[in-house]
Amino acid sequence: MAYGEFKTEHRITNIMNELNMDDDDVRKIYYTFDKLIILKKNLPNTFIQMNQQTFLLDKEIYVEKMQWINEFMKSKGMQECIFTDVDDFFTSSEDYDYYYELKTPTQYKKDEEERKEKKKK
Repeated sequence: MAYGEFKTEHRITNIMNELNMDDDDVRKIYYTFDKLIILKKNLPNTFIQMNQQTFLLDKEIYVEKMQWINEFMKSKGMQECIFTDVDDFFTSSEDYDYYYELKTPTQYKKDEEERKEKKKK
């Protein structure tokens, strides 16, 4: 699928399917990700700046949710952490986008390649 792709998916959905997670587990993950919408990165800069300030003000709450997702997914068999630096707004925002935002197959592959390149550095 290239131009005009319509199939979109969450990377986290594929991971949960691979781990054979039940409906209740899936619901818990989606619910917690929804509470982290402040990390959404595809917004106008003014919104991102406001979200960053809110993150800093209520950091404890957001860090707790990200840590819970990391621990929960590891308990289900995931090897790596979803959120790689829960204390940093921008890193967490990148992680949120990578795992939770809907992507077309082309975007999905591009994100994977970019993430692999960053890990190499």
